[in-house]
Amino acid sequence: MITIYEIKNATSAIELAELVENAAAERNCELDSGMTYKEQAEFFAGEAPKSGNGQKYMEQLVEILECACTKWWELETLSAQ
Repeated sequence: MITIYEIKNATSAIELAELVENAAAERNCELDSGMTYKEQAEFFAGEAPKSGNGQKYMEQLVEILECACTKWWELETLSAQ
């Protein structure tokens, strides 16, 4: 199962996107390509308490999305240099 460790070690925005997609799929969640990682994290944080048995997995996904947001900015900053 994909964790924050893999997200933090992504070497490109493409790899990061693939990891996040896979992490969501592993947790039976579907991402919206029209939303940023931060927006999706906020959405899933609001939905997690309503999800019953899936709450733990949604909370894990929120952490992954928040980490992905930070990592995406790091990767973009490096590629701009």
